[in-house]
Amino acid sequence: MNITTPLKKISDSQLRFMFYTLWFVVLLIQARYTELFSDEAYYWNYSTNLAWGYFDHPPVIAFLIKCGYYLFPNELGVRLFPVILNTLTIFILEKIINPKDLRLFYVIVSSSFFLQIAGMLAIPDTPMLFFTATFFLLYKRYLERESFLTAILIGLNIGVLLLSKYHGILVVGFTILSNIKLLRKWHFWVTAALAMLCVLPHLLWQFHNNFPTVRFQLFERPDEGFDLNNTLQYITAQPFVFGPVISLILLILCFKFKPASKFESALRYNLIGVYAFFLFMTFKQRVEAHWTLIAIIPMIYMGYSKLQFHNLFKKITYYAFYVTVVLLVAVRIFFMYDYLPSTNLTDDFKSEYHGWKTWATIIKNLAKGKPVVFMNGYKEASQYKFYSGGDAITLNNIMGHKTEYDIWKYENAYQGKDVLLIPNYTVGNLQTIETPKGKDEYMFINNFRSYSTIKITHDDNKVVVNKAQPFTVKIGLEALPEDLKYIDVQSNKDYKAFISYTFFTSKSYVSETFTDFTLTNDMLNNNKTYDLNITPPKEPGDYVVYLAIRSGWLPPSISSKKLRVIVK
Repeated sequence: MNITTPLKKISDSQLRFMFYTLWFVVLLIQARYTELFSDEAYYWNYSTNLAWGYFDHPPVIAFLIKCGYYLFPNELGVRLFPVILNTLTIFILEKIINPKDLRLFYVIVSSSFFLQIAGMLAIPDTPMLFFTATFFLLYKRYLERESFLTAILIGLNIGVLLLSKYHGILVVGFTILSNIKLLRKWHFWVTAALAMLCVLPHLLWQFHNNFPTVRFQLFERPDEGFDLNNTLQYITAQPFVFGPVISLILLILCFKFKPASKFESALRYNLIGVYAFFLFMTFKQRVEAHWTLIAIIPMIYMGYSKLQFHNLFKKITYYAFYVTVVLLVAVRIFFMYDYLPSTNLTDDFKSEYHGWKTWATIIKNLAKGKPVVFMNGYKEASQYKFYSGGDAITLNNIMGHKTEYDIWKYENAYQGKDVLLIPNYTVGNLQTIETPKGKDEYMFINNFRSYSTIKITHDDNKVVVNKAQPFTVKIGLEALPEDLKYIDVQSNKDYKAFISYTFFTSKSYVSETFTDFTLTNDMLNNNKTYDLNITPPKEPGDYVVYLAIRSGWLPPSISSKKLRVIVK
């Protein structure tokens, strides 16, 4: 018996209605009864401070969450518009492909773990994927009939695509490379001008905030250097990102695809270009597997075009679909209800997706109205604020990296207050409290002081020294006028403000050294420089060192740009 027989008993119009209705309703239920993932809670925090940009991403996801949360102040509100866009993405993809075998198309889509599970998540990838689909639909229509109106719509679409996620520039760039003659058309320059006009507010935000995203990606982020494991992990993960079986089938078929039009050439350029670009990126750093998701649109188009004529792969696809549905049901239920047994293997996984409401309530009861200071990252502070409504910040230090919390500078409002501090590592001599996340250490600090808004400046980019030979760096201490009024480095004698420096290789921490350089208030913004003596590691090598300000025993803040140190 043909395994597609049950589907053949209904018409395409009936199937279409059933598919989209079921897809949308299931995502809505999932969205309402699944606790926020940590990234979603972080983006919800974005939405409480609407701006034209954020440290990590452009603003579209924050705007979508803001609109949905206004209608439903819960998990469903956070995810409402991402769910709508996810459903529309599939509908637009159907319009682009215009599949003759509608059942096969829906089976391919439904076999995708990303579209099914991540489709309800409030993450920047969801609007990026939607505007990628609309871009290709508009581009296809433009190639069929060069309309000025379509060129305008493409320009606006590109603008919103880039405001969704920076990866959208790859879609635009590889499309232009596939049809370089576009540069000769005046329509192209109208499109480019409109796209730039849309993105201009975000560029101005970057300028007014001293280009935080650019500085982090190009200058502040540690250069990991080449690691073969990064490349191998990328290569082995990609055949399974879209779905456990369907990805491999589609990729195999995509290699056999020969474009028959400029539009199909653009899709092929995008598929190969995206995978090649991120493969190249693995030579410098680890690449997250899902960064290639913008290739989903061309992969489904090209893969479906070949799959509909390939009986063996089509049969495998249908069988794999039924297995995938069973797995997806199990995953969906787990996200809504934790049914896994508690073991050493499952506990970390379980705690990542469950228990945030209970955890936040326990921490809020412990804080007794005091603001909570978490160390490093963003997830705990974001989840705490969403589920408890309490005040919280993340205090990022040299072992982590900056986040949007550093731009918001919420810590200014905490200076001099009594706070509850929860470290992200084991200190060893603090009180503990049991939560669904395990045992959290904590302590209360009176007259809290932190100094991440103070910048240690220096003009050096690289020094070459002999091993264990001290060298001197001339430093300055600066703070913006709006931050200076909150800073008092001498007010808490139990948390003295002093400078430390930390050495790293491209891949790991080496050492931290405390200095006797103690700060006083009159050192800030006085246009003076001070000599800071630094002793390099004893082993020869290529290092970077960061200068930092410590507040007593608290970890060092992120206070300076990196300085490359070559030890002979």
